[in-house]
Amino acid sequence: MALELPLLKSLFKTSRESNEGVSAKPEEKYWSCTGANFVNTTAVSASIAWASGTATAQQDWEPLIPVEGLPDEGDIMNVSLYGTFVGDWYFYRKTISTGAVILLCQGGAGAGTVALNQYSKINNKKYAYYFVTDAFDVGQVLYGATIGYSI
Repeated sequence: MALELPLLKSLFKTSRESNEGVSAKPEEKYWSCTGANFVNTTAVSASIAWASGTATAQQDWEPLIPVEGLPDEGDIMNVSLYGTFVGDWYFYRKTISTGAVILLCQGGAGAGTVALNQYSKINNKKYAYYFVTDAFDVGQVLYGATIGYSI
């Protein structure tokens, strides 16, 4: 026969583990595209070889890609552009209603991932986002781009 002690039961309550009040690091997610998603902004006649999602310049060209599908209210954390080009690349935010453009970040060839220092909150109702690169010379390759963001 077990001895029941109601007073002791009320003194020792079962404890549960809780994450309440603990801030977790936001999970980083990624938007990505291949080089084949970039379009030519210079000469209509520029020759570009598209193979396996890669864009290779056959003539000089200046690639551009609009960024679609970033989640509203997310925060852009970093941006990367990959390829064998030697120029710089730029990531912009454009106000849809006025056309005003702000450079969010830029990097050079082989720069790796570049962090955003300001204007990182995504707002697809007000802004459009896009990449532009310096002109590519013949034989230079654009593999793709990534944007790291959190929600």
